[in-house]
Amino acid sequence: MFTLSRDIIKTMKERGVTKQMGEQMMKKPTTAGLKRLQEAQPYLKAMPSNTQPPKGEWKIKEDIQYDISNNSSTNISENENILSGSTKAAIPNVTIKEYNKPNSNQRGFFNSDEPTVLNINKANSLNSRKETVFHEADHALANKMLGHAMIINRKYDELTEKRGGLDRYKLVSELVNSRDYLNQKYGLESGYFHPKMLEIQGPLAPNLLAEQLAVLSAIEQRQHIDITDDLELRKTVFNNPRTRENISALMGLRQTRLDARDLPPYTPYIKPENIKKSKKNKSFLEKIFSND
Repeated sequence: MFTLSRDIIKTMKERGVTKQMGEQMMKKPTTAGLKRLQEAQPYLKAMPSNTQPPKGEWKIKEDIQYDISNNSSTNISENENILSGSTKAAIPNVTIKEYNKPNSNQRGFFNSDEPTVLNINKANSLNSRKETVFHEADHALANKMLGHAMIINRKYDELTEKRGGLDRYKLVSELVNSRDYLNQKYGLESGYFHPKMLEIQGPLAPNLLAEQLAVLSAIEQRQHIDITDDLELRKTVFNNPRTRENISALMGLRQTRLDARDLPPYTPYIKPENIKKSKKNKSFLEKIFSND
Protein backbone atom coordinates (compact mmCIF):
# COMPACT_ATOMS: atom_id res chain seq x y z
CA MET A 1 0.00 0.00 0.00
CA PHE A 2 1.31 3.45 -0.93
CA THR A 3 1.74 5.94 1.91
CA LEU A 4 2.61 9.62 1.75
CA SER A 5 5.93 10.75 3.23
CA ARG A 6 6.12 13.61 5.76
CA ASP A 7 7.80 15.86 3.20
CA ILE A 8 5.01 15.28 0.68
CA ILE A 9 2.32 15.90 3.33
CA LYS A 10 4.06 19.14 4.35
CA THR A 11 4.19 20.35 0.75
CA MET A 12 0.54 19.38 0.23
CA LYS A 13 -0.50 21.43 3.25
CA GLU A 14 1.35 24.43 1.84
CA ARG A 15 -0.62 23.96 -1.39
CA GLY A 16 -3.93 23.53 0.43
CA VAL A 17 -4.24 19.81 -0.24
CA THR A 18 -5.33 17.55 2.62
CA LYS A 19 -3.78 14.14 3.29
CA GLN A 20 -7.04 12.42 2.34
CA MET A 21 -7.17 14.33 -0.95
CA GLY A 22 -3.56 13.45 -1.66
CA GLU A 23 -4.07 9.73 -1.05
CA GLN A 24 -7.16 9.80 -3.26
CA MET A 25 -5.22 11.53 -6.05
CA MET A 26 -2.58 8.82 -5.85
CA LYS A 27 -5.23 6.12 -6.31
CA LYS A 28 -7.38 7.54 -9.08
CA PRO A 29 -8.16 10.86 -10.81
CA THR A 30 -10.69 13.07 -9.06
CA THR A 31 -13.59 14.77 -10.84
CA ALA A 32 -11.76 18.08 -10.51
CA GLY A 33 -8.62 16.48 -11.85
CA LEU A 34 -10.45 15.13 -14.88
CA LYS A 35 -11.95 18.57 -15.48
CA ARG A 36 -8.48 20.13 -15.43
CA LEU A 37 -7.35 17.44 -17.82
CA GLN A 38 -10.12 18.31 -20.28
CA GLU A 39 -9.21 21.99 -20.04
CA ALA A 40 -5.57 21.19 -20.81
CA GLN A 41 -6.37 19.47 -24.12
CA PRO A 42 -5.10 19.55 -26.80
CA TYR A 43 -1.81 20.49 -25.12
CA LEU A 44 -1.15 17.26 -23.30
CA LYS A 45 -2.54 14.04 -21.89
CA ALA A 46 -2.50 12.72 -18.35
CA MET A 47 0.49 10.84 -17.03
CA PRO A 48 0.20 8.29 -14.18
CA SER A 49 0.46 9.99 -10.78
CA ASN A 50 1.85 6.98 -8.90
CA THR A 51 5.49 7.02 -7.83
CA GLN A 52 6.13 3.41 -8.82
CA PRO A 53 7.22 2.56 -12.40
CA PRO A 54 4.15 1.77 -14.52
CA LYS A 55 3.69 -1.73 -15.85
CA GLY A 56 5.08 -2.76 -19.22
CA GLU A 57 1.92 -2.13 -21.17
CA TRP A 58 1.90 1.56 -20.25
CA LYS A 59 3.26 3.65 -23.11
CA ILE A 60 5.33 6.76 -22.49
CA LYS A 61 3.87 9.43 -24.74
CA GLU A 62 4.98 12.86 -25.86
CA ASP A 63 1.73 14.66 -26.61
CA ILE A 64 1.11 18.14 -28.00
CA GLN A 65 -0.78 19.57 -30.95
CA TYR A 66 1.56 19.76 -33.96
CA ASP A 67 1.29 21.30 -37.39
CA ILE A 68 1.09 18.25 -39.65
CA SER A 69 0.67 20.18 -42.91
CA ASN A 70 4.25 19.33 -43.88
CA ASN A 71 3.98 15.64 -43.16
CA SER A 72 5.84 13.35 -45.51
CA SER A 73 5.18 9.88 -46.85
CA THR A 74 8.88 9.12 -46.43
CA ASN A 75 9.79 6.86 -43.54
CA ILE A 76 12.49 8.21 -41.25
CA SER A 77 14.38 4.93 -41.39
CA GLU A 78 14.46 5.17 -45.18
CA ASN A 79 15.31 8.86 -45.24
CA GLU A 80 18.53 8.87 -43.28
CA ASN A 81 20.52 7.17 -40.54
CA ILE A 82 19.32 9.44 -37.74
CA LEU A 83 20.69 7.67 -34.65
CA SER A 84 24.42 7.84 -33.93
CA GLY A 85 26.60 4.76 -33.91
CA SER A 86 27.11 5.12 -30.15
CA THR A 87 23.36 5.17 -29.51
CA LYS A 88 22.92 2.07 -31.64
CA ALA A 89 25.71 0.40 -29.68
CA ALA A 90 23.96 1.31 -26.43
CA ILE A 91 20.64 -0.10 -27.70
CA PRO A 92 21.55 -3.10 -29.90
CA ASN A 93 19.06 -3.85 -32.68
CA VAL A 94 17.23 -0.56 -32.12
CA THR A 95 14.57 0.02 -34.77
CA ILE A 96 12.28 2.89 -35.69
CA LYS A 97 8.70 1.78 -36.24
CA GLU A 98 6.41 4.33 -37.83
CA TYR A 99 2.64 4.26 -37.68
CA ASN A 100 0.11 6.64 -39.19
CA LYS A 101 -2.29 8.33 -36.79
CA PRO A 102 -3.55 11.54 -38.42
CA ASN A 103 -5.64 14.12 -36.57
CA SER A 104 -3.90 13.11 -33.35
CA ASN A 105 -1.66 15.07 -30.99
CA GLN A 106 0.46 11.99 -30.35
CA ARG A 107 4.08 12.21 -31.52
CA GLY A 108 5.17 8.71 -30.58
CA PHE A 109 5.78 6.35 -27.69
CA PHE A 110 8.17 3.87 -26.14
CA ASN A 111 6.86 0.60 -24.76
CA SER A 112 9.08 -1.21 -22.25
CA ASP A 113 7.73 -4.53 -23.55
CA GLU A 114 9.59 -3.74 -26.80
CA PRO A 115 12.84 -2.24 -25.44
CA THR A 116 14.51 -1.76 -28.83
CA VAL A 117 11.55 -0.26 -30.74
CA LEU A 118 10.95 3.49 -31.04
CA ASN A 119 7.37 4.10 -32.21
CA ILE A 120 6.93 7.32 -34.20
CA ASN A 121 3.72 8.86 -35.53
CA LYS A 122 4.19 9.32 -39.27
CA ALA A 123 1.45 11.97 -39.41
CA ASN A 124 3.84 14.62 -38.04
CA SER A 125 6.39 16.60 -40.04
CA LEU A 126 9.77 15.04 -40.74
CA ASN A 127 11.62 17.38 -38.35
CA SER A 128 9.14 16.65 -35.55
CA ARG A 129 9.56 12.92 -36.11
CA LYS A 130 13.34 13.19 -35.97
CA GLU A 131 13.17 14.94 -32.61
CA THR A 132 10.70 12.33 -31.35
CA VAL A 133 13.21 9.61 -32.28
CA PHE A 134 15.80 11.31 -30.04
CA HIS A 135 13.22 11.67 -27.25
CA GLU A 136 12.16 8.03 -27.33
CA ALA A 137 15.78 6.87 -27.65
CA ASP A 138 16.47 8.62 -24.34
CA HIS A 139 13.62 6.66 -22.75
CA ALA A 140 15.00 3.45 -24.26
CA LEU A 141 18.44 4.12 -22.76
CA ALA A 142 16.94 4.78 -19.32
CA ASN A 143 14.81 1.65 -19.61
CA LYS A 144 17.88 -0.44 -20.40
CA MET A 145 20.09 1.03 -17.68
CA LEU A 146 17.54 1.30 -14.85
CA GLY A 147 14.83 -1.21 -15.73
CA HIS A 148 12.23 1.47 -16.53
CA ALA A 149 12.43 4.95 -18.02
CA MET A 150 10.50 6.56 -15.15
CA ILE A 151 13.10 5.52 -12.58
CA ILE A 152 15.11 8.50 -13.82
CA ASN A 153 13.00 10.56 -11.41
CA ARG A 154 14.23 8.59 -8.40
CA LYS A 155 17.76 8.55 -9.81
CA TYR A 156 17.80 12.33 -9.67
CA ASP A 157 16.79 12.19 -6.00
CA GLU A 158 19.64 9.75 -5.43
CA LEU A 159 22.22 12.02 -7.09
CA THR A 160 21.04 15.09 -5.18
CA GLU A 161 20.91 13.07 -1.94
CA LYS A 162 17.55 14.67 -1.19
CA ARG A 163 14.53 12.46 -0.66
CA GLY A 164 10.86 13.30 -0.76
CA GLY A 165 10.89 14.81 -4.23
CA LEU A 166 10.88 18.45 -3.09
CA ASP A 167 14.14 19.37 -4.82
CA ARG A 168 13.00 17.60 -7.99
CA TYR A 169 9.64 19.41 -7.89
CA LYS A 170 11.49 22.73 -7.65
CA LEU A 171 13.52 21.79 -10.74
CA VAL A 172 10.53 20.74 -12.89
CA SER A 173 8.70 23.93 -11.86
CA GLU A 174 11.68 26.05 -12.95
CA LEU A 175 11.79 24.20 -16.25
CA VAL A 176 8.08 24.93 -16.74
CA ASN A 177 8.81 28.61 -16.04
CA SER A 178 11.52 28.51 -18.74
CA ARG A 179 9.09 27.24 -21.37
CA ASP A 180 8.87 30.50 -23.36
CA TYR A 181 12.64 30.93 -23.48
CA LEU A 182 13.19 27.32 -24.54
CA ASN A 183 10.61 27.77 -27.27
CA GLN A 184 12.19 30.96 -28.61
CA LYS A 185 15.78 29.73 -28.42
CA TYR A 186 15.45 26.04 -29.29
CA GLY A 187 12.01 25.67 -30.84
CA LEU A 188 10.63 23.72 -27.86
CA GLU A 189 7.19 22.22 -28.52
CA SER A 190 6.25 20.04 -25.59
CA GLY A 191 3.27 19.60 -23.31
CA TYR A 192 5.63 18.50 -20.53
CA PHE A 193 6.63 22.13 -20.00
CA HIS A 194 3.05 23.41 -19.88
CA PRO A 195 1.98 24.80 -16.46
CA LYS A 196 -1.11 22.55 -16.47
CA MET A 197 1.18 19.52 -16.25
CA LEU A 198 2.12 20.42 -12.67
CA GLU A 199 -1.56 20.13 -11.73
CA ILE A 200 -2.31 17.00 -13.73
CA GLN A 201 0.71 15.13 -12.39
CA GLY A 202 -0.52 15.46 -8.84
CA PRO A 203 1.50 16.23 -5.68
CA LEU A 204 5.18 16.87 -6.50
CA ALA A 205 4.73 15.86 -10.17
CA PRO A 206 6.35 12.44 -9.56
CA ASN A 207 6.92 11.41 -13.21
CA LEU A 208 7.54 14.74 -14.91
CA LEU A 209 11.33 15.13 -14.77
CA ALA A 210 11.99 12.00 -16.85
CA GLU A 211 9.87 13.42 -19.66
CA GLN A 212 11.37 16.91 -19.47
CA LEU A 213 14.90 15.50 -19.59
CA ALA A 214 14.02 13.38 -22.63
CA VAL A 215 12.81 16.56 -24.36
CA LEU A 216 16.02 18.43 -23.45
CA SER A 217 18.09 15.44 -24.55
CA ALA A 218 16.39 15.58 -27.96
CA ILE A 219 17.31 19.27 -28.25
CA GLU A 220 20.91 18.47 -27.36
CA GLN A 221 21.13 15.68 -29.92
CA ARG A 222 19.47 17.71 -32.67
CA GLN A 223 21.52 20.88 -32.15
CA HIS A 224 24.75 19.25 -30.92
CA ILE A 225 24.90 21.32 -27.74
CA ASP A 226 25.06 20.91 -23.97
CA ILE A 227 21.87 22.55 -22.70
CA THR A 228 23.47 23.21 -19.29
CA ASP A 229 25.93 25.59 -21.00
CA ASP A 230 23.11 27.99 -21.90
CA LEU A 231 24.01 31.29 -20.21
CA GLU A 232 20.40 32.39 -19.74
CA LEU A 233 19.36 29.07 -18.15
CA ARG A 234 22.39 29.27 -15.88
CA LYS A 235 20.79 32.30 -14.28
CA THR A 236 17.68 30.33 -13.35
CA VAL A 237 17.28 26.57 -13.77
CA PHE A 238 20.96 25.61 -13.93
CA ASN A 239 22.38 28.25 -11.57
CA ASN A 240 24.06 25.63 -9.40
CA PRO A 241 27.09 23.64 -10.70
CA ARG A 242 25.94 20.47 -8.97
CA THR A 243 22.50 20.72 -10.57
CA ARG A 244 24.16 21.03 -13.98
CA GLU A 245 26.34 18.00 -13.30
CA ASN A 246 23.40 15.87 -12.12
CA ILE A 247 21.21 16.88 -15.07
CA SER A 248 23.95 16.03 -17.56
CA ALA A 249 24.50 12.64 -15.94
CA LEU A 250 20.86 11.68 -16.57
CA MET A 251 20.60 12.43 -20.30
CA GLY A 252 21.59 10.74 -23.53
CA LEU A 253 24.77 8.68 -23.76
CA ARG A 254 25.88 10.02 -20.39
CA GLN A 255 23.63 7.29 -19.00
CA THR A 256 26.14 4.77 -20.37
CA ARG A 257 29.90 4.25 -20.68
CA LEU A 258 29.68 5.21 -24.35
CA ASP A 259 30.00 8.92 -23.69
CA ALA A 260 33.35 10.36 -24.81
CA ARG A 261 34.51 10.58 -21.19
CA ASP A 262 33.88 6.85 -20.55
CA LEU A 263 32.42 7.42 -17.09
CA PRO A 264 30.34 4.83 -15.23
CA PRO A 265 26.60 5.23 -15.91
CA TYR A 266 24.90 8.20 -14.21
CA THR A 267 28.19 9.63 -12.92
CA PRO A 268 28.16 13.43 -12.59
CA TYR A 269 31.01 15.05 -14.51
CA ILE A 270 32.72 18.10 -13.00
CA LYS A 271 33.61 20.46 -15.82
CA PRO A 272 37.05 22.12 -15.81
CA GLU A 273 35.42 25.52 -15.14
CA ASN A 274 34.00 24.18 -11.86
CA ILE A 275 37.32 22.58 -10.91
CA LYS A 276 39.04 25.94 -11.34
CA LYS A 277 36.43 27.67 -9.18
CA SER A 278 36.80 24.96 -6.55
CA LYS A 279 40.59 25.37 -6.46
CA LYS A 280 40.24 29.16 -6.33
CA ASN A 281 37.83 28.99 -3.40
CA LYS A 282 40.08 26.52 -1.60
CA SER A 283 43.08 28.78 -2.10
CA PHE A 284 41.09 31.75 -0.77
CA LEU A 285 40.05 29.81 2.34
CA GLU A 286 43.58 28.56 2.92
CA LYS A 287 44.84 32.16 2.95
CA ILE A 288 42.17 33.19 5.45
CA PHE A 289 42.84 30.35 7.90
CA SER A 290 46.61 30.03 7.45
CA ASN A 291 48.99 31.47 9.97
CA ASP A 292 51.19 32.95 7.24
